[in-house]
Amino acid sequence: MGMPRRSLRSARVKRGSADDARLAVFARFVQAVCHSRGHRPIMHALTMAAYVAATSVLLAKLVVMVSLQGAMRIRTKRFQYAEDAAHWNGDLVGEESDLIVRAQRVLRNDSEGQPYFFVFGAAYVALGATPWAAWLYFPAYALSRVLHAWCMLRARQPLRNRAFGAGLVTLVALAAHCVLTACSLAWA
Repeated sequence: MGMPRRSLRSARVKRGSADDARLAVFARFVQAVCHSRGHRPIMHALTMAAYVAATSVLLAKLVVMVSLQGAMRIRTKRFQYAEDAAHWNGDLVGEESDLIVRAQRVLRNDSEGQPYFFVFGAAYVALGATPWAAWLYFPAYALSRVLHAWCMLRARQPLRNRAFGAGLVTLVALAAHCVLTACSLAWA
């Protein structure tokens, strides 16, 4: 699928420099690949916006959880590690407060599921899958994780379990959509 030499020469004449010629050839190549055989352009802007918004919400939740733990430890002057107690002039305790333990559980739970969201979300964007569905999958997952964290901190059941289930169902649907889109592009 190479470009004819004539196209490269005409691109040099029009632009005047080798860099401009390479850029023009690359742009024609990308256009040919994206639009040949009915393929749509990869990475739709609306899909990328939905992914970035959702990952930003998840990052903000991470910052809140970590800040909550740190602020609680410093405010109560109770630390689980001797070096922290010595540095912050606090007391060494065997167990931390319930709120800190719950925040740690939120982070541990996030570390189990969110990597799959990041991978399948990025694959969804890269595959150029349906933009309107991205605005269903990505916010639904992010909001379910925020609600799950809130319910974990506030000890709200069965709402916490429902929020976890909603996030899991969303993640499975996203993964299935990625697989179907990848297969349809591969066999098109």
